[in-house]
Amino acid sequence: MKLMRASAALIVDAVAVGLSLGFYAWMLSGPRPADVTITQTPQKHLLTGLPPRLLLALAAGSAIAFVLNRSPATRAWRSRSLIASRTPAES
Repeated sequence: MKLMRASAALIVDAVAVGLSLGFYAWMLSGPRPADVTITQTPQKHLLTGLPPRLLLALAAGSAIAFVLNRSPATRAWRSRSLIASRTPAES
């Protein structure tokens, strides 16, 4: 049971860090702003570039989580990075 809980925590940390890195990288790339006058129809190419950045960031988040899982001292840093990547609404 303890191993399963530790594995689940590692997976959740990897996904949380990866998604936050991906959205941050996408926002830094300067995506096209949404047209606020069009609200009824879907806007084409609004999220261009987001899926590849999220995939790469999920891989990077997994690598970061696995590296930080190696020793008890670095596990604390993994938890700190997860807390820092949360939004106020999730807290």
